Amino acid sequence: MRIAPLLPPLPVLKIIDVGAMSIGENRDAYSALANAVPCNVVGFEPVTKEWEKLVAMKIPGRTYLPYFVGDGAVRRFYECSASMTSSLFEPNAPLLAKFQTLDALTRIVNVSTVETRRLNERPRMTLGYQSPAERFQACVASTG
Repeated sequence: MRIAPLLPPLPVLKIIDVGAMSIGENRDAYSALANAVPCNVVGFEPVTKEWEKLVAMKIPGRTYLPYFVGDGAVRRFYECSASMTSSLFEPNAPLLAKFQTLDALTRIVNVSTVETRRLNERPRMTLGYQSPAERFQACVASTG
């Protein structure tokens, strides 16, 4: 006997993904999880070509934003030969050279100045977030 049908419905998981690149055709890192439980993903992917791939997939329950998540300051962005290794932090080339192929994957191809955004700058409605006070007010309002 399976227990899952006897349990109450699971709440929708809300996931924040910083650096949300695609992992294959019409798949993101949460595809397997989303097949098992309901979830909504807000992903931040600042590399334009990777962000465009994610948006083009049009996966329900996914919102992808082309922002650099950081401290709100202007920073340098190190775009590397492999998009997945691009970062606001400069790769440590001497250390990475000690590992097989890591130095090739993290070779800097472009450095640009970018404006970062703090995660709490996004409107709460986009993230589907309510503070405890907002939930309480909604509960009181629903009782008439």
